[in-house]
Amino acid sequence: MILEILFALFFAGVVAELLSWNDVNGWMTTQDAAHVGELVKSRLDNGNYKIVAGVFNAGGVKIATKDWEAVELDDEIKSKFKRFKNRAVVKIKA
Repeated sequence: MILEILFALFFAGVVAELLSWNDVNGWMTTQDAAHVGELVKSRLDNGNYKIVAGVFNAGGVKIATKDWEAVELDDEIKSKFKRFKNRAVVKIKA
């Protein structure tokens, strides 16, 4: 029982105080054949942000996804959502 609880806590999502563009872009650029990234931003009931990133190859096929939860987003991530409130498409640069 205790082992199950520790396992659940270990794999529970870690909440960052501040999510930076360097964190998100760094992950996206490590994906093989990454060409374009799509970001989706949502605000959770607890007030935190959830960012989901999808990475697509040149043919438009999704090759990876990852999500983060954070109390705050840095200004560079916020700037990605200027055109559309909760969605952004970014060119991936290694």
